[in-house]
Amino acid sequence: MLYRYRLPIPKNTAKESPIYLDADMTQGIITHVEVSFPVGCYGLAGIQIWRGLHQVWPTNSGDWFAYDDITIPIHVEYPLDEQPYMLRIFGYNEDDKFAHAPVVRFDLEKVVAESVAVMPISFVPQLVELM
Repeated sequence: MLYRYRLPIPKNTAKESPIYLDADMTQGIITHVEVSFPVGCYGLAGIQIWRGLHQVWPTNSGDWFAYDDITIPIHVEYPLDEQPYMLRIFGYNEDDKFAHAPVVRFDLEKVVAESVAVMPISFVPQLVELM
């Protein structure tokens, strides 16, 4: 399943008070993340991705992705196994003339529950005879 989130960030949005978007997904394992910065960002717009109270990407705490005309591929196995199945995307924009809209994509594999074989009750007497 591929999720795509565009975060329009108004001009003059400070790092100290970033805007955010909740990226709602479903239970599963995130296998790939892409953070895309369009032409014109010039490193003035930045993105962080959080789960609850913890910064997930970039991995080093307090840092931001902030680039121009680039897509950052991140290969991971990150489980979304507890509700809410959501990540929060934070963004700032230090450009004083233009808004910017980075895009974040998540590739998620749904978790398939393992089935458990159950013996029908009608087999119990036959099983007892074999013992």
